[in-house]
Amino acid sequence: MGNSLRDQLLKTGLADKKQHTQAKQAQYRKQKQQRHAKGDQIEESTLLARQAMAERKEQDRQRNLRLQEEAARKELAAQIGQMVEAARLRTGDGPLAYNFADGTRIKKLYVSQEIRDGLSHGRLAIVRHRERYEVVPVEVAAKIRSRDETAVVLHNAPPSSGGGDDPYAEFPIPDDLEW
Repeated sequence: MGNSLRDQLLKTGLADKKQHTQAKQAQYRKQKQQRHAKGDQIEESTLLARQAMAERKEQDRQRNLRLQEEAARKELAAQIGQMVEAARLRTGDGPLAYNFADGTRIKKLYVSQEIRDGLSHGRLAIVRHRERYEVVPVEVAAKIRSRDETAVVLHNAPPSSGGGDDPYAEFPIPDDLEW
């Protein structure tokens, strides 16, 4: 009973030795192809797993970059907030309205005469902080501008000290001149 069908056919004489060898070789080739195909499937699944892992790593890297950028923005906003809170001048509800442009909109800030003069002469600047406008000294505005260019809304250049540009500088304006 341990004999295979080929062996039995060979013993009975229905098949010869050559046919028996060819059948054995064909069976061996078939098994080998099946093993090889199974190996290809394993290689293919391994390849797909590696690709999925690489995609996951890339997604994780992108997410980490976004998180780092967000943390850097928050840290920068906190630094700017600390500078503004430490150096801002209390404007309150001053008697004078100071108009300035923020992008395409004209905004109004009520300030005292000293603050208005400081803004006009370039000693003070207006910065945007937490949806509000604050008045800070020029030195602080320069530090804020180095961190975030868009935070400084207004900084007037100090007036020039009458350099050689004015051709009528040597002619003083008379006090009794009426327009």
